[in-house]
Amino acid sequence: MDKEHIKNKLTDVGMYVRSNTSIIFYIFIAVVVLSYASLYTYKTYIQTEASTIPQEEKFKEFSLNNNIIQMVENEYNKESEFYVAKFVIKNRNADTPVIANDTLNVSGIARLKDNELHELNIEAKQITPTFFVVEAKNLPNNHVELRLDFELNSFSLENDNVTDETSLYSFVTEKETKSNLKSLSNKGYEEQAYRYEIDMVNEQIASLEEEIDYYNERINTLEEQIEDSKTELDMMTKKEKQEMEATIATQYSEIESYEEEINDVNKSIAEREEKRSLIKESL
Repeated sequence: MDKEHIKNKLTDVGMYVRSNTSIIFYIFIAVVVLSYASLYTYKTYIQTEASTIPQEEKFKEFSLNNNIIQMVENEYNKESEFYVAKFVIKNRNADTPVIANDTLNVSGIARLKDNELHELNIEAKQITPTFFVVEAKNLPNNHVELRLDFELNSFSLENDNVTDETSLYSFVTEKETKSNLKSLSNKGYEEQAYRYEIDMVNEQIASLEEEIDYYNERINTLEEQIEDSKTELDMMTKKEKQEMEATIATQYSEIESYEEEINDVNKSIAEREEKRSLIKESL
């Protein structure tokens, strides 16, 4: 096929397209439709499946304006389509306290088995300063997973309109489905709140005790090193003795620092034990 023939063919195609502009429009529409179809397929079938959310992701800690929060439980009643999630505030930021329906706004969306999205009717309840619950009374029993969205507003005088946001993906297992589950009053949730707070305090005490174990191990190691160094002094020159004695003095200083750390940690443990006693009295 010669060049002149190819040129003529291209000219014919160009003239046909120009005389049938609707073809270009249809091609454009087809490209757009295919693009959105691909995006929809990715979003609904590929992006997130409940079975792929690991347990640690479901109950992970998350931060809102330096408040460290963790979901500790979620439960569901298939018959009434009632869902409740419970949260412990492990570390509170006094400048931006978590107060449900005041500083904290919670919303949610569920993904159903047919990949439709369903907006949840969320109610958040503040039970204690370190415990709140999130209830939804319209979670369909054909849901696959849900997403809770948290929005915490700051009271900072310097930043009047600062808002921190985060989302938590979750799902309900068969074990977490309960036929007698229903909404409780704030008073009804209080006992659960206190028990979770006791568990949280126990975890804090255990962590502090691990710190003390670490410091004691470091002290024992340093004391052994000092004893070994002292046995070698008689066989050292004057200069070597001076260097070793300086090293031993530094090690004694380290031991004193660790002992001070232990005293501080013991004070923290005593404070946590007092907190635990006060919570137990409230039960």
